[in-house]
Amino acid sequence: MPNADQTYLQADQPEGVPPLELTGERTLPDVPEENYWYRRHVAVYEWIAERCAGLRVVDLACGEGYGSDLLARSAAEVIGVDANPAAFEHARARYRRPNLRFQRGLVEDFNEDLEPTAPK
Repeated sequence: MPNADQTYLQADQPEGVPPLELTGERTLPDVPEENYWYRRHVAVYEWIAERCAGLRVVDLACGEGYGSDLLARSAAEVIGVDANPAAFEHARARYRRPNLRFQRGLVEDFNEDLEPTAPK
């Protein structure tokens, strides 16, 4: 039986990228115990990415950011939005593309007409 007090942290993060802890709130790559759920998410993001080539996309509650990064491979522009400060900082530090940016905020407060806020 697994130890309920076990802590799972992302491994092998690029320099300057804070690893996230597996809390059950989000799916994380780089955590072997989470691989099944991560792979399921990736399959869905890949399916969606095929359908949004060249479009502007908002990934609300983007979590760690891997899905936004995957969408940015084909979309014209992607904004990943998440309220969690640790997830936001992680995504902003780890995933960098000219057509990808991350915004910290609540899903219900997102307004595409607002000017993007500068990363803090």
